[in-house]
Amino acid sequence: MSAPRVADGLNDEMELLSDLDAAGISLAADGEALRFRTPPGVSIGPYVDRITANKSALLAAVRQRELDADVALLERGWAWLSAHRDDPRHETFEARWIERLRRYERSYAEAVSRELDPTLSGARADRRPIEATVPPSHRDGALPGECGWPKTCGVLGPCPRSLASRPCRLDVP
Repeated sequence: MSAPRVADGLNDEMELLSDLDAAGISLAADGEALRFRTPPGVSIGPYVDRITANKSALLAAVRQRELDADVALLERGWAWLSAHRDDPRHETFEARWIERLRRYERSYAEAVSRELDPTLSGARADRRPIEATVPPSHRDGALPGECGWPKTCGVLGPCPRSLASRPCRLDVP
Protein backbone atom coordinates (compact mmCIF):
# COMPACT_ATOMS: atom_id res chain seq x y z
CA MET A 1 0.00 0.00 0.00
CA SER A 2 1.36 3.42 -0.89
CA ALA A 3 1.47 6.22 1.65
CA PRO A 4 -1.07 9.02 1.32
CA ARG A 5 0.16 12.12 -0.43
CA VAL A 6 0.93 15.12 1.70
CA ALA A 7 -1.57 17.94 1.26
CA ASP A 8 0.16 20.39 -1.02
CA GLY A 9 -2.68 22.80 -1.71
CA LEU A 10 -3.30 21.22 -5.12
CA ASN A 11 -5.29 18.23 -3.90
CA ASP A 12 -9.02 18.76 -3.99
CA GLU A 13 -11.75 16.65 -2.44
CA MET A 14 -11.99 14.47 -5.56
CA GLU A 15 -8.31 13.57 -5.34
CA LEU A 16 -8.75 12.79 -1.65
CA LEU A 17 -11.75 10.59 -2.44
CA SER A 18 -9.66 8.86 -5.09
CA ASP A 19 -6.86 8.28 -2.56
CA LEU A 20 -9.35 6.90 -0.05
CA ASP A 21 -10.89 4.64 -2.70
CA ALA A 22 -7.44 3.34 -3.64
CA ALA A 23 -6.80 2.51 0.03
CA GLY A 24 -10.16 0.71 0.23
CA ILE A 25 -11.67 3.32 2.56
CA SER A 26 -15.28 4.26 1.86
CA LEU A 27 -17.00 7.39 3.14
CA ALA A 28 -20.72 7.92 3.70
CA ALA A 29 -22.66 11.02 4.68
CA ASP A 30 -24.63 10.80 7.92
CA GLY A 31 -26.31 14.15 8.42
CA GLU A 32 -23.44 16.58 8.80
CA ALA A 33 -21.00 13.83 9.77
CA LEU A 34 -18.80 11.64 7.62
CA ARG A 35 -18.73 7.93 8.42
CA PHE A 36 -15.98 5.70 7.14
CA ARG A 37 -15.41 1.98 6.62
CA THR A 38 -11.98 0.47 6.18
CA PRO A 39 -10.84 -3.00 5.26
CA PRO A 40 -8.99 -4.96 7.94
CA GLY A 41 -5.48 -3.63 8.47
CA VAL A 42 -6.12 -0.22 6.88
CA SER A 43 -6.05 2.85 9.11
CA ILE A 44 -7.90 6.11 8.55
CA GLY A 45 -5.19 7.88 10.58
CA PRO A 46 -3.00 9.06 7.71
CA TYR A 47 -6.00 10.78 6.09
CA VAL A 48 -7.63 12.44 9.12
CA ASP A 49 -6.02 15.87 8.64
CA ARG A 50 -6.98 16.01 4.95
CA ILE A 51 -10.50 14.79 5.68
CA THR A 52 -10.93 17.39 8.43
CA ALA A 53 -9.59 20.19 6.21
CA ASN A 54 -11.93 19.25 3.35
CA LYS A 55 -14.96 18.06 5.34
CA SER A 56 -17.66 20.27 3.81
CA ALA A 57 -16.47 19.64 0.25
CA LEU A 58 -16.17 15.92 0.98
CA LEU A 59 -19.71 15.84 2.39
CA ALA A 60 -21.01 17.46 -0.79
CA ALA A 61 -19.02 15.07 -3.00
CA VAL A 62 -20.09 12.00 -1.01
CA ARG A 63 -23.75 13.06 -1.11
CA GLN A 64 -23.43 13.60 -4.87
CA ARG A 65 -21.92 10.14 -5.29
CA GLU A 66 -24.73 8.59 -3.25
CA LEU A 67 -27.40 10.36 -5.32
CA ASP A 68 -25.68 9.36 -8.57
CA ALA A 69 -25.59 5.72 -7.41
CA ASP A 70 -29.29 5.87 -6.53
CA VAL A 71 -30.16 7.25 -9.98
CA ALA A 72 -28.18 4.48 -11.70
CA LEU A 73 -29.92 1.84 -9.58
CA LEU A 74 -33.35 3.34 -10.27
CA GLU A 75 -32.63 3.43 -14.00
CA ARG A 76 -31.60 -0.24 -14.02
CA GLY A 77 -34.70 -1.13 -12.01
CA TRP A 78 -36.95 0.77 -14.40
CA ALA A 79 -35.38 -1.01 -17.36
CA TRP A 80 -36.08 -4.39 -15.72
CA LEU A 81 -39.66 -3.42 -14.85
CA SER A 82 -40.31 -2.25 -18.42
CA ALA A 83 -38.87 -5.42 -19.94
CA HIS A 84 -40.52 -7.92 -17.56
CA ARG A 85 -44.15 -6.85 -17.20
CA ASP A 86 -45.39 -10.48 -17.26
CA ASP A 87 -42.79 -11.79 -14.83
CA PRO A 88 -44.36 -13.14 -11.62
CA ARG A 89 -41.81 -11.13 -9.60
CA HIS A 90 -42.86 -7.86 -11.28
CA GLU A 91 -45.28 -6.68 -8.58
CA THR A 92 -42.86 -7.35 -5.71
CA PHE A 93 -39.96 -5.75 -7.56
CA GLU A 94 -42.12 -2.75 -8.48
CA ALA A 95 -43.08 -2.20 -4.82
CA ARG A 96 -39.39 -2.26 -3.83
CA TRP A 97 -38.51 0.04 -6.73
CA ILE A 98 -41.19 2.56 -5.70
CA GLU A 99 -39.88 2.56 -2.11
CA ARG A 100 -36.35 3.19 -3.40
CA LEU A 101 -37.69 6.01 -5.59
CA ARG A 102 -39.35 7.59 -2.55
CA ARG A 103 -36.09 7.36 -0.58
CA TYR A 104 -34.28 9.00 -3.51
CA GLU A 105 -36.89 11.77 -3.64
CA ARG A 106 -36.39 12.45 0.08
CA SER A 107 -32.60 12.48 -0.37
CA TYR A 108 -32.92 14.79 -3.36
CA ALA A 109 -35.19 17.17 -1.44
CA GLU A 110 -32.71 17.17 1.43
CA ALA A 111 -29.86 17.90 -0.97
CA VAL A 112 -31.75 20.76 -2.58
CA SER A 113 -32.59 22.17 0.84
CA ARG A 114 -28.84 22.25 1.48
CA GLU A 115 -28.40 23.98 -1.88
CA LEU A 116 -26.64 20.93 -3.24
CA ASP A 117 -28.60 20.41 -6.42
CA PRO A 118 -27.47 16.94 -7.53
CA THR A 119 -28.26 17.69 -11.16
CA LEU A 120 -26.03 20.78 -11.20
CA SER A 121 -22.82 19.50 -9.69
CA GLY A 122 -20.50 22.46 -9.30
CA ALA A 123 -22.91 24.93 -10.96
CA ARG A 124 -23.90 28.23 -9.37
CA ALA A 125 -27.43 29.65 -9.38
CA ASP A 126 -28.17 33.27 -10.12
CA ARG A 127 -29.91 34.62 -7.01
CA ARG A 128 -31.01 37.96 -8.42
CA PRO A 129 -34.76 38.71 -8.37
CA ILE A 130 -36.74 37.54 -11.38
CA GLU A 131 -40.00 38.69 -12.91
CA ALA A 132 -43.01 36.40 -12.76
CA THR A 133 -43.90 34.54 -15.92
CA VAL A 134 -47.05 35.91 -17.50
CA PRO A 135 -49.39 33.22 -18.91
CA PRO A 136 -50.67 33.65 -22.46
CA SER A 137 -53.80 35.82 -22.75
CA HIS A 138 -55.88 32.89 -24.09
CA ARG A 139 -55.13 30.68 -21.02
CA ASP A 140 -58.22 30.17 -18.83
CA GLY A 141 -56.25 28.68 -15.90
CA ALA A 142 -57.58 25.15 -16.30
CA LEU A 143 -55.23 22.22 -16.69
CA PRO A 144 -55.59 19.90 -19.67
CA GLY A 145 -58.01 17.01 -19.19
CA GLU A 146 -56.55 13.72 -17.99
CA CYS A 147 -53.54 15.49 -16.50
CA GLY A 148 -52.93 12.79 -13.90
CA TRP A 149 -51.49 15.17 -11.34
CA PRO A 150 -54.10 15.61 -8.60
CA LYS A 151 -51.96 17.84 -6.40
CA THR A 152 -51.50 20.41 -9.13
CA CYS A 153 -55.21 21.31 -8.99
CA GLY A 154 -54.51 22.85 -5.59
CA VAL A 155 -51.63 24.89 -7.01
CA LEU A 156 -52.58 25.76 -10.58
CA GLY A 157 -56.36 25.52 -10.33
CA PRO A 158 -58.83 22.79 -11.16
CA CYS A 159 -58.65 20.69 -14.30
CA PRO A 160 -61.73 19.95 -16.43
CA ARG A 161 -62.34 16.65 -14.57
CA SER A 162 -62.26 18.45 -11.26
CA LEU A 163 -64.54 21.22 -12.55
CA ALA A 164 -67.04 18.51 -13.60
CA SER A 165 -66.84 17.02 -10.06
CA ARG A 166 -65.21 13.83 -11.34
CA PRO A 167 -62.22 12.33 -9.50
CA CYS A 168 -58.73 12.65 -10.90
CA ARG A 169 -57.91 9.71 -13.14
CA LEU A 170 -55.15 8.69 -10.71
CA ASP A 171 -57.66 8.52 -7.84
CA VAL A 172 -59.94 6.10 -9.69
CA PRO A 173 -59.30 2.47 -8.63
